[in-house]
Amino acid sequence: MRHLIILLATICVACGYTPQAGAQDRSLYWKALDVTARLDADGRLHVTERHEMVFTGDWNGGERTFRITGGQKLDFRRIFRIDPATGIGRALTRGNLDEVDHYWSGSGGVRWRSRLPSDPPFENTTITYVLEYTQSNILVPKEGSFLLDHDFAFPDRSWPILSFSLDLHIDPAWEAETRTPIRVTRGRLEPGESVLLTIPLRYTGSRRPAAVQFGASPAGRRILSLVLFAGLGILTATFLFREWSRGRFAPLRKTGETTRPWLEERVLSLPPEVVGDLWDNRTGAPEVAAILARMVAEKKLASSVEQKHLILWFKRDVLHLELLVDRTTLNGYESELVQAFFRSGETTTDSDRISERYSASGFDPAARIRDALRKKVESLVRGTGKHLKYLWIPTAILFFAGIVILVSACVDRPQETWIAASGFGVGLAGYLVATAFACGYHRAITRPLLRCLPFLAITFALAATLDQLFLQGTGPESILLLTGLTLYILSLMLSVFNQARTLDDRERVLLRRDLAAARRFMKEELSRKTPNLDDGWYPYLIALGLGRSMDRWFRAFGTASSNSGAHGSFGSTGSGSGSGTWSGGGGTFGGAGASASWAAAAGALAAGVAKPSSSGSGGSSGGGGGGSSGGGGGGGW
Repeated sequence: MRHLIILLATICVACGYTPQAGAQDRSLYWKALDVTARLDADGRLHVTERHEMVFTGDWNGGERTFRITGGQKLDFRRIFRIDPATGIGRALTRGNLDEVDHYWSGSGGVRWRSRLPSDPPFENTTITYVLEYTQSNILVPKEGSFLLDHDFAFPDRSWPILSFSLDLHIDPAWEAETRTPIRVTRGRLEPGESVLLTIPLRYTGSRRPAAVQFGASPAGRRILSLVLFAGLGILTATFLFREWSRGRFAPLRKTGETTRPWLEERVLSLPPEVVGDLWDNRTGAPEVAAILARMVAEKKLASSVEQKHLILWFKRDVLHLELLVDRTTLNGYESELVQAFFRSGETTTDSDRISERYSASGFDPAARIRDALRKKVESLVRGTGKHLKYLWIPTAILFFAGIVILVSACVDRPQETWIAASGFGVGLAGYLVATAFACGYHRAITRPLLRCLPFLAITFALAATLDQLFLQGTGPESILLLTGLTLYILSLMLSVFNQARTLDDRERVLLRRDLAAARRFMKEELSRKTPNLDDGWYPYLIALGLGRSMDRWFRAFGTASSNSGAHGSFGSTGSGSGSGTWSGGGGTFGGAGASASWAAAAGALAAGVAKPSSSGSGGSSGGGGGGSSGGGGGGGW
């Protein structure tokens, strides 16, 4: 057996085979790491690191990585290899890593070659390297003083350091709470273990340190805070005064003051669909149903309601329509609706056939009539704020000025990017919520003071949030960044107020409030068994969104006799005068029985047909030594 082993060994040697250290045999540790650092008067930290490294295995060389946060700068100067015999350092050459004693350095670290791939692996080989570099912008301004928060070891390593020492010298321009120079020695440092120093400093020099990023001055912050709240105050006062001068906050006419002559003068003198569009500044299903009701009353259309039974007690109202006039005699939005509801050559249709026709493409009747109806409204009721169409210009100027300044601040000081992003996000979130309430106030005509309070409160909360997070702080934020955020928030506030403001003149606003008062009167009357209403007012009730109220009245108080004959009739177009009796619409709109509703059937048809849709989703994920500077890692490669 002994002879066999000798023979195999001889063969291996003859073939040039040498046992190699496998990947599992590679090891690396620091016999010693000695750091000398000096903080100069400008705030730069000059560092010399002596690495006594022990390699075992097929390592190419060593490396040192640095953790550089936003705004910090690393200036790597040089690296030496210490000759163990003479103790003299030999400077490594920057450049190609294909040669021994060459190194590469970048913003993230440095890497050097100690062995070629063709060379034998290291066997517990000790090599000493000296690294020299400078770090800038590492001091953190904090409440009139500064903080050195630096990690002098590099915890992002996989191997231990058996001995560590630090000598830190601080220039007399920096007054420290501890005595300097500072000497720190440690024994074994395990992987992931840091040497973190946190030292408060006060600058006593005669000039501003060049390598420290200062935040905005207290005076500058106070000026920006004043600009922010002064701008918000001016916007609020101007908005409220303007709304008041246009009658926006005038009280509604009392119900007891609503008389038939007043209704005929202020409400019934207008087409019902115009009334519907005016009172809530919106063109929707009620206006479409009001047009149909008016055309039925004017004998342009005939209608009936069929109640179809579904499963068990579920029922559905189907509206049947018949065209009684030549469609070529119609124009405007009447012609648009007839063309949409009736196929070419048809004179009869119903809501089921219309739904089936548009089931694949979708159908919004309100969209068909919106432009034409708005032109009709403008021709009958003057007073829109077209002169305000350039309101977006100041908003755009403020917004783009703020964004440009924010971007400039981030380019100048990259560490402020997350501050800018957080301020942008907070502002955008507040803006979206405030805008929703502002648009609600703009459309509404009732309870205006109550409706404007939410968006006013949100704008003030947004200003207060910006003020407390940034303007009232003492952080490192630059005056450039804070100026950009202030202009950005002011632009959002201006946009909110512009979207809320009333564009109508006083005459039109007061007319809208009269329409709201008329609606309130009619709704209250529909809660009575014998309402003081006319059947001829039916299209107006539909236009004012009281279809459900009429349905409830009909189901509670209507009878079969309500549908047998006309107890009232719609008079001449635009007058709306009737007989002075109410039966829920009489024979014209009574439907097919006390449980059926013309208003409900017409409302369902006017709502249109939804277009089929599909959606998808996606997602993403991501993830991050101690101290605001320093740290990093090191080892071999």
